[in-house]
Amino acid sequence: MKSIIIIALAAFSLSFSACSTINAPNNHRNAPKTSQIAPNKIKARITYYNAHEDKWGARVSMSPKMRACEGVTVAAHPCFEFGTKVIIPNFKGILGNGVFEVQDRGTKVTRKVASGGNEFVFDVFLNGKKRKINLFERTFPEYMDVIVLKKG
Repeated sequence: MKSIIIIALAAFSLSFSACSTINAPNNHRNAPKTSQIAPNKIKARITYYNAHEDKWGARVSMSPKMRACEGVTVAAHPCFEFGTKVIIPNFKGILGNGVFEVQDRGTKVTRKVASGGNEFVFDVFLNGKKRKINLFERTFPEYMDVIVLKKG
């Protein structure tokens, strides 16, 4: 029984590391989806966006009828399926309970631009103007722990 658990943990670890090595936007097609990944804590680059930044406004990629919501919406790499829950502990009590849902994408997130292509980028939606984004950028570290939960 113990060896089965060790093998299962090794398989989860391998599937997550395969996902974390994605550097090009099209490589995610062969990567495992998050429903195949055990909960993992990763270090990721955190960025922020709002409805005033581009032509898309508060619309999200997950569904044309949905709108981004502060304390809920996060944009993430396609390796993370829509609906995947992620916890960013630094935001607990500041942006809801710190639990977000992958509801959006973005070219810069997909290409990991903010991390120089090295780490995953999670783009957190904030209500308000650029001033609020600047405040969060000054207050919180660029890289934070992110706990990725199985899509549920």
